[in-house]
Amino acid sequence: SQCCSKQRDQKRHSDKMAPPSRLANILRQRGEISCEQLDHLLAVAGFQSQREAVLSALDPQGTGKIDPDTLLRWLYPSKEDEHSNSTANMMSPRGENGAWGVEHVERMKELMGEEKTYLQDALSEFRQMAQQLAEDFLSRGKNPQAEAFIEQVCVEKILVGCIFVGHVKTDLDSVAGALGAACLWCGVATRAEREFNGEITYALKFAGLEAPPYFDDVPGAVLPDALGKLLPVCLVDHNEEKQMVESLRKDPNRSKRICGLIDH
Repeated sequence: SQCCSKQRDQKRHSDKMAPPSRLANILRQRGEISCEQLDHLLAVAGFQSQREAVLSALDPQGTGKIDPDTLLRWLYPSKEDEHSNSTANMMSPRGENGAWGVEHVERMKELMGEEKTYLQDALSEFRQMAQQLAEDFLSRGKNPQAEAFIEQVCVEKILVGCIFVGHVKTDLDSVAGALGAACLWCGVATRAEREFNGEITYALKFAGLEAPPYFDDVPGAVLPDALGKLLPVCLVDHNEEKQMVESLRKDPNRSKRICGLIDH
């Protein structure tokens, strides 16, 4: 009976310290967390003078970013973390020399749980909106109005097979727009910058889509393709020269290559 009691105590301790799987998955999918975002949560949780100490513990290199696993380890420390006498003790619930209280960490867990709920609610709402839009688009495609018929005859054929590219300072609109347009007109979706933000990474992973290639890397974009041709280009989510991908902006023949523009 003593053995069973000990096992139950160990299980309760394990359940208490292990991070909720949904929260862990959301944080890891989001990627790095900015110190500015965490500082706001710390203030709400009741960390006043201790906020600097917490941020220093979680981001000792001063990068301004915090790894999700580091944050989870601080919220849900292991036994080793709790009993460590080394500098790793900064990761324990009380911090080094009791720099903050357990009640503060518990409040942080509650706030992170609330954030998880808000995120799940938002995802559900946007999923419903996307489904409604998709059904509306399909309905309009089957029953086009006069304006859509004229557009289809006079414009859409021009876009078939071209390269679709968004603007620099790439955001989700420009990437999603290029992907959608390329699918509609059997073209090639590209992005205007090699690096993009966590929102785009999360959305692509959630949708099960590969990131579009960088514009300059696509045959026919900057250098001729296998047939010795440069492909026509459709701008997505921008209409100003300064917003264009650099190689296209500097192309002296760009006015002849740009065949369309999709903006809002």
